Amino acid sequence: MVFMSGTSVLSCDEINNTINGTWVSEDGNEMIFNNGNYVSSTNNLNGKGTYTTCGDKIYILTTHLYGTFNIEEPDSRWYTIKELAAIWGYDYDYENNSLTYTFEDDRIDSINFKVIGSYFVNDNNLTLVILNESIIYTKGIN
Repeated sequence: MVFMSGTSVLSCDEINNTINGTWVSEDGNEMIFNNGNYVSSTNNLNGKGTYTTCGDKIYILTTHLYGTFNIEEPDSRWYTIKELAAIWGYDYDYENNSLTYTFEDDRIDSINFKVIGSYFVNDNNLTLVILNESIIYTKGIN
């Protein structure tokens, strides 16, 4: 899942290692958390970035998207948010390291690369609540 929305900042900067590992949702989306870094795969769109936790809150910053976003460079690769802004012709917000526009790419509805949500770990399940949507992941391979 590539997370989009909200630009608030957590007041603490923790990493909860209990979420380290690979988590898979019912629809096959995958989240890999590893000591403050994450990689996601959702609906053929891959993202990666960093995360911190504060109590039951999680702050996720997407720094890169993987794909073929540039017709002049047809091979898939990791693109920074700044590169995507240039490709899509949008202004890059240096202060917030984000874009908050609607894109024409059919894999993306709208995007802001910072999000705050809640998370809960129960046995082999991780529940992420982002934009009032709960997604349940099951622990996979570490």
